[in-house]
Amino acid sequence: MDLTDGREDSKDLTSSQEEADTRMLLHALHASKQGHKAMIIVAEDTDVFILCLAFSKEMSSNLYMKCSMQNITRYVDITLANLYQPLEMVFVRPL
Repeated sequence: MDLTDGREDSKDLTSSQEEADTRMLLHALHASKQGHKAMIIVAEDTDVFILCLAFSKEMSSNLYMKCSMQNITRYVDITLANLYQPLEMVFVRPL
């Protein structure tokens, strides 16, 4: 890690991904490795929820997803959701 002008460069954050959906999970994983106890991802997309389920297995921290609709805000405990509905069960398998 190099500190330059107050910014921190980290190899953990190096990626060819340009999509914000995957980049924010990369940052959450980095934060978990740095010892943060919990992270909140703010998103409305189902694909972000699926990414959260996958990435949370690699994290030692709790992961939450903040979802808002009209005047209702909810926080989904991704770590807990993974215990009850593992990612493998989310996808429909062909017969």
